[in-house]
Amino acid sequence: MNTRTASIIVGLLLCLVTALAAPQGAAAATAACTGIGNTASVAYSVAGAAQTPVSSNTNTITVGNKVDVVVTTTDASPGPAVVPNQVDVLLHYTITNNGNANQRYQLSAVDLATGVTTSVFVGNQTVTDAVLVSAGTATTGDNAGAALATTATVAAGGTLNVTIKATMAAPPLTDGAYDVFALRARSLKVDGTTLEANGSSTIDSAAGTCTADVVLGDGAGTDDAVAGASPDGSHSARSAFHVVLNNLSVSKSSAPYNDPINGTTSPKAIPGATMEYTVVISNPGGSSATAVTVTDILAGTLTPVTGTPTWSSTNGGNVPCTNQAVANIASGGWACVGTGWAGSTLTATIPTLLSGETATILYQATIN
Repeated sequence: MNTRTASIIVGLLLCLVTALAAPQGAAAATAACTGIGNTASVAYSVAGAAQTPVSSNTNTITVGNKVDVVVTTTDASPGPAVVPNQVDVLLHYTITNNGNANQRYQLSAVDLATGVTTSVFVGNQTVTDAVLVSAGTATTGDNAGAALATTATVAAGGTLNVTIKATMAAPPLTDGAYDVFALRARSLKVDGTTLEANGSSTIDSAAGTCTADVVLGDGAGTDDAVAGASPDGSHSARSAFHVVLNNLSVSKSSAPYNDPINGTTSPKAIPGATMEYTVVISNPGGSSATAVTVTDILAGTLTPVTGTPTWSSTNGGNVPCTNQAVANIASGGWACVGTGWAGSTLTATIPTLLSGETATILYQATIN
């Protein structure tokens, strides 16, 4: 299968982080860097007389950072539809910070290898990767191309929407093929470069900045930084591009336009009658079809109407198409199309038929 280098861009679509609502009745996690202090008080009596209580020193603890990141895809099965050479196609993911501190993440796109069968999407639909784009490198830039780092900060309890952008390979591509990508978010320390780890570290949270314990508490994702190890400070989820090629539908019908006995009043298909042929082409596919060409070679018992036909009033009207067919594309009105008749062969070409559009083509021939 032909491939070409793809431009894969991890872009941040939504830079404003929104807090997740806590379940009703559940207490929100205490913010990291929160100081919790209390004292003990001792009451006693001497010779039956109550004495002034004695207080201990105040014991203070600083709440540490529980690192817990979850990545999910928001793409519905079977994934975004693509066609050859399509540019700026997006896969969509959401990063959720279930920890109790503001957390920085390193973002990367992971392209699965060809032939790998895996489960993606909600419901674990199983697909096989066909390498529609090559891995490339995660670069800066959001969907508009503006500069934006491939690291991101998500507030405790917040979410961030992220995309992977790619350009599809050139033809040929197989209809129904997939290319699977994972979005990986790897936790970083507040410096934005050092990987987060168990131990003591500087923490930033809604309660302020402090030095306290850090504990990795994330679950296992499909393509985490350390395969099989959890928690490792990272999480990932997969989505996939899905090739949907056009499958044009074509139907042909005919009806007498006139005959030498009845004229245009209830004409019949008898020798000397003019038959009007109707070809209907529909494009239900996921992309535009170009250079849509109809070719019809008449039987020897038919003679093409090569002059300027008068079309039935319910179809082509009075469009003067000398030696040509007439077409109505997407209900846009009738117009002459194609190179017309060459002997007994008709050629009619529609430059572009967009997804969801229908074209109707008319031409005439006389029964010998």
